[in-house]
Amino acid sequence: MKKKRLDLKMTQKDVATKLQTTACTYRDWERNRRNPSFRYMPGIIEHLGYIPFDIQFANLGQKIRVYRQLLGLRQRDLARQLGVDPTTVGYLEKGKHKPAKRLARELAAFFSSATRILSQLRHQDS
Repeated sequence: MKKKRLDLKMTQKDVATKLQTTACTYRDWERNRRNPSFRYMPGIIEHLGYIPFDIQFANLGQKIRVYRQLLGLRQRDLARQLGVDPTTVGYLEKGKHKPAKRLARELAAFFSSATRILSQLRHQDS
């Protein structure tokens, strides 16, 4: 994050304002003292122009959690989009629940739209 900020000739305060956080919090992110909350991920991806970590999924639950966090969604936000209870999303993420056909279709649509959104975020600065 620091390299991108310096390349853009921005101050920590400038980037913090852009990401809607404090300069102190942003400084902690740059120094790896603290990791950004998932709600900041869309802005960070947009700022950097790429996803700042490798995405590999061992199972469906991990894929759901990572995509949800990359989009800055809480479990209850995703649950609302999918038309299920938030505990269902939690169980899916933990691998304690397998989706029924309708939910599997909803998840496929979510992954498709998430991929499109993340792709747009990555290419906005290009």
